[in-house]
Amino acid sequence: MSVAQFIGCGHLLRLSVARELAGYTESPGAYGGDEKDFCLRAIDAGYEIIELAGVHVWHDKTPLARDLPEQHRSGVCNDLTLVLRRVPAVLVVPTVVVKFAKHLLFSIKHGLFRAGLLGMRDFLSAAPEIWRARLPVRAASLAQFYSLSRAPRKAAG
Repeated sequence: MSVAQFIGCGHLLRLSVARELAGYTESPGAYGGDEKDFCLRAIDAGYEIIELAGVHVWHDKTPLARDLPEQHRSGVCNDLTLVLRRVPAVLVVPTVVVKFAKHLLFSIKHGLFRAGLLGMRDFLSAAPEIWRARLPVRAASLAQFYSLSRAPRKAAG
């Protein structure tokens, strides 16, 4: 089954594809978004992200050694970075505005307001450098990525 992205704790990559796409792109935040960026670029290059039915990866999430506000801050920064870096120019401003609003609402709802604002500030500080290094994907690739992201998934079992 075709999917939009994989998660870092359970994936296989063709080395030739990883080399072609120059691996993961570094983001200003320390955590989050690297798989999403890689998958979006892979889709843009004509590759398909496949979920292998029946293959399970168990990854216990634990709050131990995790700083959730810092993780959220980084995730907000890197998600906004992805938009600025990969979204076609004509869509950047409306997409950034929508992402800012969604991150703000999520941050408030989950008691992470300060972390969310700091992530937005980190993004704004890095934005000029990100803009200069922009390598946007095609609008069709972005549409395919979002369509796959929203597609209903069959329950495993």
